[in-house]
Amino acid sequence: MIFYRRFFLLLALIGLAACSSVRVLAPTPNVFANGAYPVEDIPLAFQSAQSPIFYVTDRSSTQSDGTLSYGSERSSSMVFGQSTVSFGENQDWQSLSAASGTTKRDERLPLEVLNTREILKFDATPIPFSVVNGRPVRDPKAVASYNQKRTEFQNQIRAQMRAANKNEVIVFVHGFN
Repeated sequence: MIFYRRFFLLLALIGLAACSSVRVLAPTPNVFANGAYPVEDIPLAFQSAQSPIFYVTDRSSTQSDGTLSYGSERSSSMVFGQSTVSFGENQDWQSLSAASGTTKRDERLPLEVLNTREILKFDATPIPFSVVNGRPVRDPKAVASYNQKRTEFQNQIRAQMRAANKNEVIVFVHGFN
């Protein structure tokens, strides 16, 4: 099932957040250990050692040598984007899926963010408003723009769920747990 693939990607995100110069794939969860990893449930189109990971952030972006990244400063705009992550050096799907189902890996699997791109950027918040007869009234053009971007975001997520043939997503909120 794609749920398990997404869970696997969630673990990869945790590995990406590790404080080290080389990011590595997190250990296999006990539920997937000793051959219990459901590799047969992953559609052929998603069987790759490179995977897209979608994100939403309100962090300020930076560009360095043409590479997009995000810092610790907040932005007034929310961004929806995609990063492509490579799992292991020169890994093929078979070796990666085998490593994903064992508690004792023969080697550490480094993670590398290959590229990051912003898919859409929401307008700055708060939405502009004025006070009419003592009540706040949001700017209609700003509301329409926000609604259009919200619909585009939803369509992007729906397209990914259709591609996965699954009506599930896993949301990882960094710093929440």
